[in-house]
Amino acid sequence: MDNTIEIKLERVNKNKDVNIINNKKVKSKKKFYFGLIIFSILFFFFALYMLIIAGHTTYLIRKPFKMLLLVLFTLNIGLNVYSIYQFFTIKEENVPKNKILSVVFKIFITVFLIAYIGGSTYVMNMFYGKNDKFRIWWITNAMTSLSHQKYARFIYSEEEIQHVMSSNVVNEIQENTNGNLVDFQNKETYENEYEKAILDRKKGQLYKIINISYYTSPNRKVEGKLVAIYDPSKVSLVSARGAGNTLAAKGEMVVDMARRTDSVIAINAGGFYDPDWNSMGGYPHGIVISKGKLLFDNKKAGVGGGIVGFDKNNKLILGRYTAQEAIKMGIRDAVEFGPYLIVNGKLSDMKGNGGWGEANRTAIGQRKDGIVLFLVLDGRRPLDKVPGASIVEVRDIMAKYGAINAVAMDGGTSSSMVHNGKIITNPRNGSLQPFTRPVPNAWVVQE
Repeated sequence: MDNTIEIKLERVNKNKDVNIINNKKVKSKKKFYFGLIIFSILFFFFALYMLIIAGHTTYLIRKPFKMLLLVLFTLNIGLNVYSIYQFFTIKEENVPKNKILSVVFKIFITVFLIAYIGGSTYVMNMFYGKNDKFRIWWITNAMTSLSHQKYARFIYSEEEIQHVMSSNVVNEIQENTNGNLVDFQNKETYENEYEKAILDRKKGQLYKIINISYYTSPNRKVEGKLVAIYDPSKVSLVSARGAGNTLAAKGEMVVDMARRTDSVIAINAGGFYDPDWNSMGGYPHGIVISKGKLLFDNKKAGVGGGIVGFDKNNKLILGRYTAQEAIKMGIRDAVEFGPYLIVNGKLSDMKGNGGWGEANRTAIGQRKDGIVLFLVLDGRRPLDKVPGASIVEVRDIMAKYGAINAVAMDGGTSSSMVHNGKIITNPRNGSLQPFTRPVPNAWVVQE
């Protein structure tokens, strides 16, 4: 009798052990198929968005990879259906579970999938959705730098890029400046708040720094500094000590040029050759004239504009002249850059954002009364809601403060303004770090 009971108990225990082993196998299978379901969902959206990108450009995703991706995408759909079927058809015996861990795990997976799918969908909608604001910002910012153009081509076709660029362009005034429009007079009446900001000064004051700060939307701000220089004869161009006609030529920080020349105000001026975005900043674009001497006559940058300089009468001259013509005209200090923003009081026509994206900006101009304007606007500060200014905003600010002639200087990382040996703007490099870089020349004000 006792032996019979023992045998039965052994059988029961064996059955329990078998059930436990089988249940573990079932659990293992369910976990495996659950993992496949999650993987196939993640891969589905990844492949889908890669195929969407491939439908716009072959720069990032070549045709062979596109075909492979399409095959994998199709197979993945089958894998997903199969995994779901297996997961829900496998029967598992009721066993005690840690309900808290189970709930936490389910919440984590749900939140992760929502974040992944929602986030990736949001990004794709920014790139290819009906609202083209981000698309315009991305393309115009990328295409204004030789080293960054690939980032536009990674996402968009040449046709899409050309469409955006042709819809955001500067149509410059095709005139040279008329020096007779500048009449050195001391006005004592103010037509508006901008006039007052410029003209309200102490007797004998050489310059005045004006803060620029306003919101264009709740999440976007334009910030920078405008300097009014009341005696244009004090404005001149300084060339970097190491400037030369090779990529190894060394530029100089604006702050160092300002200190070296005992200048009270300084801003960056013309551009320079920078094919791989890692040059020394000392090989200037175009014509450079300092103190009446021709220092450089290099190939012009592809930025529009032309000569930007002061003649012996201290009038800002904008025109498409050769180096020899500029010297004969009596140009004492000049660079060759652009685009021209205002010529003879006429504003250059600009479509969209002007095609230059948003970045740190520098500009120089002159009012009808002879007062010279230096403008440097900050950018690349997303946490402060200061992404940078468009070329349209630079033009409009110069116009508001009375410039009848104005032109953009080099921007981006080069942009900076110095006052009494200290940088007073917020320069940023392409990585959003608070750095500026060496440049070939600078506009300075000396007492």
